[in-house]
Order: sequence, then structure tokens, then C-alpha cells
Amino acid sequence: MRVNSINNQQYTNPAFGSFYRNVYLPTEGGLTQKVLHRNNTWLFRPSTEYWSALTFFLIDKYKNVPKVNIYDYACSSGHEAYSIVMQFISKLGVQKAEKFFPVIAKDYDEFVINMAKTGKFDLDPSEHNLINRVTCGNADDFVKLDHMHEYWNDENSQCIGSIGVYNATPLLKDRVNFSVANILDDYKNIKPDNSVVFARNFWPYLELGKQRELAENLYNHLGENSVLIIGDYERQREKRGEDTASEIERVGFRTIHIPNVYMKPAKQQPVQGAQVPLEYHRPINGQFPKYHFF
Repeated sequence: MRVNSINNQQYTNPAFGSFYRNVYLPTEGGLTQKVLHRNNTWLFRPSTEYWSALTFFLIDKYKNVPKVNIYDYACSSGHEAYSIVMQFISKLGVQKAEKFFPVIAKDYDEFVINMAKTGKFDLDPSEHNLINRVTCGNADDFVKLDHMHEYWNDENSQCIGSIGVYNATPLLKDRVNFSVANILDDYKNIKPDNSVVFARNFWPYLELGKQRELAENLYNHLGENSVLIIGDYERQREKRGEDTASEIERVGFRTIHIPNVYMKPAKQQPVQGAQVPLEYHRPINGQFPKYHFF
């Protein structure tokens, strides 16, 4: 996820060209209407169905692990990090979900990290309903309770047009740690075991050599019980004829039954330009493991 500066109303690259969210300038009197950035990200990107499947997979995978480390690189203004927190709390409850927190959210852009730390978001009525739908337990629960205000507080917010500016409540804000970092160097600070690394929707903006270097570094650094998650944008082929998914698979990662989720096979393989032998993604005794690679 990235935030694109606006210079005289002209967008600077990169730009996804799909959805833009305003980021406002905080002042002593509240938020002004001056748009500093337009942020191309949103809650529960790309879809609530994907997030639900991903969260249940991670809950099941780490059910016997006392602490799970979640890293969110290129976190932008925090929508993905807060989506992670809302998903785990809504499905496990606060107490059981604590082992997945705090989410370590990082972006190389100091400005956007400072904005994320304010916990201020513009949320429209459709997002209000989306949060309620995602975080409710069932249809009756959705009717009876307004879960939106467990996570977002509009008591001191001001409205800008038809959009309300909300503050993340301590339930959200206290479970995300924002900091400035570049994954190209900071991957060394990831705990190798029992870690989930969100590295989504920025790879195509790296030179191909940097993509390969990062994929190899992550493969060599992460343990077999860790997970790498990329975005849909990474699967779009560039003009050079390569895409990020192919680079990640080239070094040895294998997908599971959920799109864009990668793990290492049970046996590590060398990654310096080597192809993983076919026997490492064939079924065992005619059957794939529960989280099989294909």
C-alpha cells in the first residue's frame, strides 16, 4: 500500500488508479479540509471474503503457538494493520487474539507513518456498515449491536462533507506499533519463526533485481512455520514479462489453498537462482498435506 503525493493536482508515480482516500492535515482546531495526500488503500482490501478465509487459516495454523509475530510492511496510513486487528478480535475475542498483537506496521515514508500514528481516519456510511458486517458474529448480532464504535470513536470528530472523521479507539490503536523502516533492509529484524509477513502491493515498484534480492532474503531468513502474504497487484505482469509471484516461487516459496499466501516447503532448498525440484511439491503417498503447495 502506498500514499501518493499531490503536486498541483498531479499525481506522482506510483499510482494504482483505482481508489483514492483523502488524508487530512491535523491542526489544533481539528482536521482541515486541505488534502495533503490521496491514499490508495482501504479497509479489508481486497475483499471481506478473502480476509475471513485468511484469518481462519492463520488461527488454525497457529492454534498451538503461544505467540505469533505479525509484520505489515508498506503499511501506509494503517488501514491494513487495523483490518488485521479487527479480524482477529471479531473471530477470537480480545483475550484469545492477544497472541497475534501488536501488529508491527512499517513504511519507509515518515510522513505517512506520522499520519498513521494519529489514528484519524475518514470513514463514510458504507464503511461504517462494512465494519459492522465484518466484525459481527452472526446476523442477529449485526442487528443488535453497533460494532463500529467499539473500534472507531466519532465523539470529537468533525464531518467533512458526507464523510466522518473518526479516531481509532484504544482497542485498535494500542494493538498496532507504527514505525519507519524499509523492508529491503529491515527484513533482518523479522523474527524467523511463527511470523506472518504482509508485504503487499509494492513489489512491482522495485527494480527486478531488488525483487529477486528481497525474495531470496525473505526465503533464507524466514523459518518453515512462517507465512509470506503478497497482494493481487503483485500478480499483474509487467512489460518486462516477469511478475512478483514468479520471483517468489523461483526462490522456493509455495502457495497454499488461499491466493497470494506463501510458505516454505518442509525441506529448505538453495535459492541462488536454483529451481525447486518437482518432488517438493508433489503429493505424499498420493495425498497433499492439509496446507498443500501447488
